Amino acid sequence: MRRFAICTAALLLASAGCAKSLPAKTPQPNATAAPVNHVLVYQEEGVTRVKSGKTKAMLFQSPRPKEAIQWAMNHSPITIVTEGTYTLSGTIEIPRTNISLVITEKATLVATQDASLTKVSEGHGNYYPLIRNAGHDNVNIINFGTLDPSAHVLGNKQVNNVAILFDGRNGGTCGINGGMIFSCGTLRSNGDAVWIVDARYVRVPLIWCDEAGNTLAIEGCEDLSIGTIAELNATGRTKGRHGNEAIDLNSYCRRVHVELAIGTPPLEEVVDINNSPDCVFDEVRAYGRARTVKFRIYPPTGKRLTQKSHISHSNGTVVKTEKVIKQKLKSWKTQIDVRGIPDQLPIITVAAKLTAVFEDGTTEQVLDRIYRLDLSTPTAAPAGVIEQPKEAPRTLLAFPGAEGAGRFAKE
Repeated sequence: MRRFAICTAALLLASAGCAKSLPAKTPQPNATAAPVNHVLVYQEEGVTRVKSGKTKAMLFQSPRPKEAIQWAMNHSPITIVTEGTYTLSGTIEIPRTNISLVITEKATLVATQDASLTKVSEGHGNYYPLIRNAGHDNVNIINFGTLDPSAHVLGNKQVNNVAILFDGRNGGTCGINGGMIFSCGTLRSNGDAVWIVDARYVRVPLIWCDEAGNTLAIEGCEDLSIGTIAELNATGRTKGRHGNEAIDLNSYCRRVHVELAIGTPPLEEVVDINNSPDCVFDEVRAYGRARTVKFRIYPPTGKRLTQKSHISHSNGTVVKTEKVIKQKLKSWKTQIDVRGIPDQLPIITVAAKLTAVFEDGTTEQVLDRIYRLDLSTPTAAPAGVIEQPKEAPRTLLAFPGAEGAGRFAKE
């Protein structure tokens, strides 16, 4: 396989007006290239190319989208994947700390049936992520498009494919410190959509998903700041248990703060809390008759991926408000307006709306919020929607009705 790059200093300094078309000659490698502020990944003539966001000079190209995207992340703090369908032969592995990967609205990352997705396992279940951050601090994954690992199988057997996995396993301590996951695009997963394992201070302002697995699974994490997690699938799984939890706080988490968790029946519960002390849920809401919260204590075999030591209780965990909306839900409507790509980088502004549409024709505006996502290298707490704290998590957003004595885990 051959791969190509244009990385000369002259090209990096060229003006945008002088780089409107691709070079006539085949680009040649140049290892002396200086890093650029951000790069754009795009498709042209069956090839995935990377160009400087500043000069529009073409820097790299490959017939393999995975290779081009990973090259971009290795050479720029911000990688923007633009319109197109990028068929991946393997997991996109985040290569280093302090970088951002942004999938735009008309971009689709999809795994092939025989893709070599990385197997992530501790012997209690196998997970195959489309995008994995293994042990890198301050990584931001922002999805406005489509992430689809669902076609991946092993020997004609469907497996637990995951769209995004933050993998901080580090021998029993948190191996990831800081970073952000934001997704108001589409997550096509036949398993859990997003996993965060053994990480600290990760911010999750918003994830919504209409697939039939858990929207967000968390294990072994500390001091996470989570805004809204919305599970929007109204059909459930075709076989086995209902699934569809908005948040599975599976094992050994501490000091996780969630503002709002939304679930759509049929489901087991909106939030499942297992062996996780000192966590706070401001509000848990079900749209239809369903159990909002379930507290369970599992033996050590109940964990899936974490390497943390066993915790045998959920003491101090509180759910402040639980609501069940009994009106019959017909559908969900999602709307987003993304601004600032690429002109305002490292700031991206997102207006996100989530509307419940009921069978009687009435509607409810469940979420109507503007998010300011700051992708700059974090030298202090980011100025985004949710602030990364120095000592303990706190949020800048509040939902009405979140106050009150609430519900505590049984001690």
